[in-house]
Amino acid sequence: MATTKLSQHEASLLASRYPQLPSDYISHLTTHGWGDTANGKVLYNGPLETAEIFGAAVGPAGLLVLGDDLAGYCFAYDPSARVYGELDPNGRWEPWQSGHGVSTYVAA
Repeated sequence: MATTKLSQHEASLLASRYPQLPSDYISHLTTHGWGDTANGKVLYNGPLETAEIFGAAVGPAGLLVLGDDLAGYCFAYDPSARVYGELDPNGRWEPWQSGHGVSTYVAA
């Protein structure tokens, strides 16, 4: 499992560029790092737009992709609804229940 922690400076830049990102995501990147997780999933060092993954915008407007499972499913955050969720390989959005976040995604 290879991870790289964001420095406080990098985290500050990320938070200022994407103020809609939840604090638990940024905190996880500085405390535990980004890259491979214990459960075989990957966290990115910053968000990607859905068009960068799927070739076109999918899901709710403004959806930010934060990681993937290396099998076509992406971990994402909907800033409008303030909820994490998953994009399937076809770009269909499935929001998670309130309270499920980064720790749920990276749990082994």
